[in-house]
Amino acid sequence: MSLFVAEDGERKVIGTVAWYLKSAEEGYLRGMAVLPGWQGKGVAQQLLQAAEADIRSHGCSRVGLDSTDPLERAIRFYEKQGYHRTGNIDDFFGMPLHEFMKDLT
Repeated sequence: MSLFVAEDGERKVIGTVAWYLKSAEEGYLRGMAVLPGWQGKGVAQQLLQAAEADIRSHGCSRVGLDSTDPLERAIRFYEKQGYHRTGNIDDFFGMPLHEFMKDLT
């Protein structure tokens, strides 16, 4: 698993994103988070771009992630970044867990 960390000017962590190699063709994002005071300021987009570039460098042609309905803001962010629902839905402790995918080619 790879982890990317965003820091402010005082070297305090303000955001993170992790990913792992799910298959030879697919990277999988896990645990992206940005502190509330830094949301909407481009931190999430920079973290995502760094993770996607790293995923591409490993030869992957797509990246996936899962999200739940209560994370509406995160879902809107991912959709704006080119992720789309695949239609695959699992159960996550009684909540629908939606799979999203993005083509990196």
